[in-house]
This record gives sequence, structure tokens and C-alpha cells, in this order.
Amino acid sequence: MELAVQRTDTDALSSKVSAIHTKYLSGGISQQFAYEEVYGEYLASLRQVSRRVFGKCRYSGASFPVMNYGTYLRTVAIDERVLEFLQCNGGSQVQIVNIGCGSDLRMVSVLAKHSNVKYIDLDFKESVELKRQVLEKSSTLSSYLKNDNYVLRSCDLRDVPDTLELLNEECKPELPTLIISECVLCYMPEKETQSLIDGIIRLFKNGSWVSYDPMGGSDKNDRFGVIMQQNLRDSRQLEMPTLLINNSPEIYASRWTPNSEGQFETVVTDMWTYYNDKVPAEEKQRIKRLQFLDELEELKVMQSHYVIFFCKWNANPN
Repeated sequence: MELAVQRTDTDALSSKVSAIHTKYLSGGISQQFAYEEVYGEYLASLRQVSRRVFGKCRYSGASFPVMNYGTYLRTVAIDERVLEFLQCNGGSQVQIVNIGCGSDLRMVSVLAKHSNVKYIDLDFKESVELKRQVLEKSSTLSSYLKNDNYVLRSCDLRDVPDTLELLNEECKPELPTLIISECVLCYMPEKETQSLIDGIIRLFKNGSWVSYDPMGGSDKNDRFGVIMQQNLRDSRQLEMPTLLINNSPEIYASRWTPNSEGQFETVVTDMWTYYNDKVPAEEKQRIKRLQFLDELEELKVMQSHYVIFFCKWNANPN
């Protein structure tokens, strides 16, 4: 199971490469993260470190439009919250923690532009070691491993006490902190997920959290989650323990609750609603021109089964 979860990052990287190759991430707010340049450098180093992983990513430029749309939406939805967090806190000292970071490279542009940010990437040991080796091979990206504001550490998120101890060691709980969990919590058991959420909210007094995951669907005739789960079991020996439990945006969001008096705000929506309500009209037109999309209903069905969640809390508001 652990190895199967780690391999999902190769899928995520391949999808990101495809969306970059087809220019989905060359406009809008994602321009600020310079994905084409950063991932181009990362792939060049990956080729030297792991030809197996590189080979899977190299030919991913022909992904179906519906898949590229999905990658675009999850990327910009999280990018939006990262930029908002940075803007709201100005030049104050802040922290960003990406749990289950995989090959995500947001830290490159964030650290290049914001000296006030400490960025912590956490994932399984094997995933962290691969990322470290790839970064080390790059003359450009290797500098981030020497940056005092960047931390790349291994941990098993299911071991909640160990994870919280690591966070307490690497972070300052009193500083504003953004947690990112991108398609991560869905692979964790329900009990450990809840313990991790509760523990992080207790640890950080002034926090924000952006999370993206699939949902099984709450309609009794909705078979999306059942079919997805069965396909993952058959093809990957992979489980999503909470896929059919947290099967609506409201249920998904209900796991984040305040543990003390103070400010606590949540925003949650499915990704189809996000596409319709949050993506500007000119941006919709731009990505529409990139590839011919004739599976609009398929896009609607798929994106209706993914959720973007955001919350922020302040236990000691002024």
C-alpha cells in the first residue's frame, strides 16, 4: 500500500508535465510560478537520476484534454490560496508546509520571491530521497537544498505523533502557517486523518489549510466512487479509505473544527463549481483554444467528484 501511494506521485508529475507541455499552466495566476522553466529543469535532472520515472513523464504530453483541464484546475485552485496567503501576510515571517509534497515544486518560485517564507516539504522517505537527488543534480535547483528557509524531510503522515513532533521541531507554532495537502488525505485511514487535522490545528495558533481530494459522490445512484475505488484496487492494489465516507464537500469539510475560541472560517466547493465560478471568462477562453474538448459532460462528472477546501483559524485574534 505504501509503495502504491508513493507511485501516485509519478502520475501527478506526468499530469503536471502534460499540462505544462500543452500550455495550460502558461497563463493566469500560474504564470507567477514559472512552471515551464522550473519543471523543465527538474525533468532534465530526473533523467539522470531515474530513467524509469523520467520515461513515464516524457511521453505524457498527449494527455486527453479532460485530464489536462483537471490538472489545470487543481493547480490554479491551490496556487490561488498560496498567493493569497503570501499577500495577506505581506513581509511578515510565515511558514508553508506541504504534507505529502511528492515532486511538487511550488517552493522554487515562493522562495525565490519571498525571503520571509520558510517552506517545509514532507513525504515518505523514498519520495523525499528521489526529490533530493533530482534537486542536487540541477545546477539551478540544487541551491534550494542549501537555502536555510527550505526543509525537505521524510515522515509517514499516518504516524501522527511523529509528524507533529517533526512539525514542532521545524516550525514556529506562533507564526502564520499555510498547510497544503494535495490529493494526500484520501490515501490515509479515517482515524489517522482526523488525528492529523486536529493535531495541526492545535499546534498552529494562526493557520490556513488548503486541501484537494476526490469524493465518492453522495447521490445513492452515483457509482463514480465505487468504480474509482475498484479500479484502483484492481490496477494498483491501492485504497482510498475515506473516498466513500467523505462523499460531499460538506462532509469533507466537517473534519476541520476549531479547538478553542477565536476566528475559524471555511470555504469548500467541488471543482466543477470552482471552474464555473472562479475561473475568469478570458482564462476559460484561453484554455479552450489549447485543445479541442468534446467531452464537456465527462469533465463535469469528473470535476464534480473532486473538492477544493480552504480554512483559516486564529486562536488569538487581535
